[in-house]
Amino acid sequence: MLRHPVPRVLGAASVLVVLALATTLLHGALPPDLTNALYIVVNGSAAALALAGARRHQGAQRRVAMLVAAGLAVYAAGDVAYAIDDAHRGVSNPAPADALYLGAITLLICALLVAIAWGGRGRRVEVDAVIDALTIVVVSVLVLWDLRTRLVEVDDDRSLLALGVLTAYPVSDAVLFGLLVRVALGRHRRAWGGAWLIAGIGCWLASDILMLLERLPDPDNPLLNLGWMLGGLAMSIAPWAPRRVAPGDAGAEAAGPPAGRVLVAILPLVVPTALLLLPRDGVGTSPVALFLATVALGALAVVRTVRLLRSEAQARADLEVARDQALAASRAKSEFLATMSHEIRTPMNGVLGLTDLLLAGDLDDRQRRYADGVAGAGRALMTIIDDLLDFSKIEAGRVVVEEVGFDARRLLDEVADLAADPARAGSVRLVVEGDVPRLVGDPSRLRQVLLNLAANAVKFTPAGEVRIRAEVTGQHEDRVEVRFDVTDTGIGVAAGDLQRIFEPFAQADASTTREFGGTGLGLSISLRLVEAMGGVLRAESTPGRGSRFWFTLPLRLAPPHRRVLLVEDGEVNRLVAEGILVHLDHDVVTDADPADVDLVLADLGRLGELDLGDTPTIGIATGVDDAVRERARAAGLVAVVDKPIQPRALAAALALAAGAREPR
Repeated sequence: MLRHPVPRVLGAASVLVVLALATTLLHGALPPDLTNALYIVVNGSAAALALAGARRHQGAQRRVAMLVAAGLAVYAAGDVAYAIDDAHRGVSNPAPADALYLGAITLLICALLVAIAWGGRGRRVEVDAVIDALTIVVVSVLVLWDLRTRLVEVDDDRSLLALGVLTAYPVSDAVLFGLLVRVALGRHRRAWGGAWLIAGIGCWLASDILMLLERLPDPDNPLLNLGWMLGGLAMSIAPWAPRRVAPGDAGAEAAGPPAGRVLVAILPLVVPTALLLLPRDGVGTSPVALFLATVALGALAVVRTVRLLRSEAQARADLEVARDQALAASRAKSEFLATMSHEIRTPMNGVLGLTDLLLAGDLDDRQRRYADGVAGAGRALMTIIDDLLDFSKIEAGRVVVEEVGFDARRLLDEVADLAADPARAGSVRLVVEGDVPRLVGDPSRLRQVLLNLAANAVKFTPAGEVRIRAEVTGQHEDRVEVRFDVTDTGIGVAAGDLQRIFEPFAQADASTTREFGGTGLGLSISLRLVEAMGGVLRAESTPGRGSRFWFTLPLRLAPPHRRVLLVEDGEVNRLVAEGILVHLDHDVVTDADPADVDLVLADLGRLGELDLGDTPTIGIATGVDDAVRERARAAGLVAVVDKPIQPRALAAALALAAGAREPR
């Protein structure tokens, strides 16, 4: 889209356009001297307009505009030389005007080179853009020269000067065309006058190429002159056009996808080969010229590819540095949160403890109301501190998932009791469903996630039902897939907010925080804890009808709950074994009849004192080797573990004994 410059400049240019059209239409009816004078007036005025516009700019933009104005001025001087030649002795071939015309094209080439090399803001040279421009220039020269040699017959009897001028025109036009293409495809074309500059040089080139290819061979053809005049006028408006450079685009002139940049570097290499394969019949570009062009394009491709590889390597290095900095900042933030949470927690525990003592004393109604307010506010603050501490641990990667046996149904009941709001017991009903076996997992983390989901469900359900459910959805040997889900009939969440509510410190909207409170960390913490346990937390919701949050965890079936008789003289070994058994969810007794328990764990030296009967037995010994294991098997023991007792070894032995007898 053409951008309108200053209205007075556009008005002056319009007058000159009318004059150019009139000169073209009256060509042949006007005396030649008057026609040449009108050409000089139009082109000279265009140069003056461009010069006045160039003075409005600074830096690279001013350099480009000044070079364009100089090109138009030299071209107008060429018209003067042509008119003088035509009036006195006729125009020779070559003529003095040719030097000025070629000079004008050279100045325009310089203007485009500056525009390409310095990018939109003119602060530094864009090497990749220059390489692209040179590549397009080489291809343009090859194609235009080959086309000209096929379409135009050259008189070999001409002088060397005439042949030189005849060669200079297509070469300079091809160079100008290649650079124009690069500017037109660049991001910053509006910084140099945009469509005005591109259209102006395009008109010039159209007239030049039509003449060089002898489609309109007469230099005095009015259509050719009209193209040159309109092109000059469009270029004169370019310095007045609004300049727009997008913020942050400096240095991005040659940027693009790596694959596209590689194609720009490599595809031009096929052009010489394609020209060589065309039917020749004594015409077309010579093989030597094609070879030299191939070498030039190959060198440019090598340079371009090397720079591409370097830029990719630099980009990777920058990304690694940015990643390390981001990780360091995240660790520092998490450590700060953890430290501050601990520092705040210590005095807050004192505040809550003293408040509880105060509430236990004799207070009148007003004092008790104040003390209850302090206690409630303190507990709310402790909840926020706990959230921040959990979040900081998760961010720092310090969350450890335990493997402990637990009763899933009991855990659901505990969550429901904790999530229930006594103040709204009559309006919100909590329902617990779940017939699942004993499991091995991290009950504390699972309780934390379910409690957060259930508390949210209760908080956002003014009246209705909250349902907490667990269900086994798949089983393979001792592994099960258990789906936990919390459903409510509350206010719901809009579809556009479902993903956002899992972000740290985020809630559905600002009014939610004001009305219901909270830090916005609960769901983010729950999401990451579920992921740490091997699941994915999902949600669906309908505004006004309620929400459902669910996740599926891979868990192990807990070994049957057993009574274990522990017989061990060493106090330390007895304490270690008892701790491991309790951790594995077994009841431990030290004084019972082996017939009344499910399993015996005894020192090998004490087995002779026991009447084991058919009770599965695991032995304990020091220095267990193959001979000891063989004697244990011969004695009917399920397994034998070495002292000091290791949790993994004892757990493996218990797994072997698991099928020996059904638990009592």
